Amino acid sequence: MILFSRRLHLPKFRTKMAKTKKHPETRYTEILCTLNNVTKWIRWNKTEIKNTYKTNLKEMYFPEPEEIYPELTINYRLIRHNNTRLDKDNIIFALKWIADSLEELGYIKDDKVINFHSFDTIVDTSLPETMFEIQVTTNKLYWNQQWLKKN
Repeated sequence: MILFSRRLHLPKFRTKMAKTKKHPETRYTEILCTLNNVTKWIRWNKTEIKNTYKTNLKEMYFPEPEEIYPELTINYRLIRHNNTRLDKDNIIFALKWIADSLEELGYIKDDKVINFHSFDTIVDTSLPETMFEIQVTTNKLYWNQQWLKKN
């Protein structure tokens, strides 16, 4: 059973851009928090980024649970706004913070019973930025479930 589906923004961090002749003033840009650039943000901003992201999820995106579930599965896929490649495992921090938020909201007692199931990335050029889509379900995945379906 699907509990809910959402299209979400990925967590971002703010960083200074290099000054140039054209732009001598200090400027900032937002960059996605991924495994590819973790060294740029984890040391200084991890707690602030994580707490802001989790608060937004709980207040704006996730409904209150109707019950405590024995296990959950989060199906997810990236939705790229351009054809630039981003591996789907690079958003592991966002997925971890989603699991934490579901536990804090009371969907489950412990986030160790959450399974993650990834699907192929799609491209939607109408989006202004890369996002990802999740479906939170009560379906339980088993270790050999995919293998057994193929054979």
